[in-house]
Amino acid sequence: MYSLNILGYNHFDDDDALRIFELHDPERKKRFEKRLLRLGYFELKKPNIETQNQKHWLIYLEVQK
Repeated sequence: MYSLNILGYNHFDDDDALRIFELHDPERKKRFEKRLLRLGYFELKKPNIETQNQKHWLIYLEVQK
């Protein structure tokens, strides 16, 4: 399962537009090996777009406003 959350404001304290999180057990310092659940956050107001694909989606989402 993949969840993409699109934010129209800055939430994280850096300039990267996309973040991907996976399941992790911090107490045992183990990662859930299967990528069954990934959470993505795309911040529309951030300047660092890493790929042309991300830029494409940024333009698409801005037009939909």
